[in-house]
Amino acid sequence: MEANGRLVNSVSVRNDQQDISRDFNPISTFKISKINNGSMGTTTFSPLKTTRINDLVLTLSTYSFDTSDLKNAVILNYELYNSSPTKSFSDVYFGIFNDWDIGDYSNNSSRYNSEENMLYIYEDSPSNEDIVSVVALNKTSSALAIDNNFPGPFSSTQFEINEEFTRSEKRKSLKAGTEFSVENNVDISSVVASGPYYIAPNDKISIGFVYAYGNTLNELISVVNAARNLDLIEISDINTNPDLKFPDDFFVFENYPNPFNPKTNIRFKLSSSSNVTLNVYNSIGRKVLTVIDEGLSAGIHTYPIDMRNFSSGIYYARIITDTDTKTIPLTLIK
Repeated sequence: MEANGRLVNSVSVRNDQQDISRDFNPISTFKISKINNGSMGTTTFSPLKTTRINDLVLTLSTYSFDTSDLKNAVILNYELYNSSPTKSFSDVYFGIFNDWDIGDYSNNSSRYNSEENMLYIYEDSPSNEDIVSVVALNKTSSALAIDNNFPGPFSSTQFEINEEFTRSEKRKSLKAGTEFSVENNVDISSVVASGPYYIAPNDKISIGFVYAYGNTLNELISVVNAARNLDLIEISDINTNPDLKFPDDFFVFENYPNPFNPKTNIRFKLSSSSNVTLNVYNSIGRKVLTVIDEGLSAGIHTYPIDMRNFSSGIYYARIITDTDTKTIPLTLIK
């Protein structure tokens, strides 16, 4: 997962020690319960505090069913909740990594079915192994097949990972599109991802995936479509608003609402971590209110301003960072 320009993952680094990145902190253990015609599992976790995006709380729900059309599928629902009252998360990408070893692992191939939005992997003939797939139910940002021993030349979306799966490669694999989804007779891993999303303070998004298998491609497609047709989970839309992208500079939006009575909101972007002071001044330049004076991380921040104890008039909000200062007018009408 990537959010606010920071990568968090639990995928092997694949160096000589086969270290695994452990960027998540478990909040609750995985619990399984019975549901109609199947089972449901749930667990909750969050990024470590050191990642600086630990305000995100992730709840994973898994679903499996005993019915003939769904017995070869597992549905995953990740709910990402922003527990911060002031900080937003932009350019959020969420993906699943798999190292596929189907039959003879060195003889695996992959294809992408654009009509079904489905990356699938299989052992080349002759084979008695099933065809497997993982599908994003939301808009797909990546359906990347990786040759674990790719000889080169390397590019942003073609690299080997048996020696090392770098953080830079992991970032790129979340946004690789569907162009590099074909591999033939190699040892295959894959990343299927969705994004970008914007998560406002105290808001959440929902992302779904389906794992499925079948003896034939048509059987696999039938299983995936049966899972889609369940309409089991909420599917969030990706973010298409350029104002809500992760910032590349310091920017202050107009307060909203404006005019206001008695509360308004100040929203601003930080391209990097900074000490931030937000003060409100009256029309003669006297400071009447300090809203914040603290260190903030990069991203989009929203702070409420309550001026119920002030008279109508024009005020000015001044935001000072380590490198810049911006001022916007506020119109209070009572």
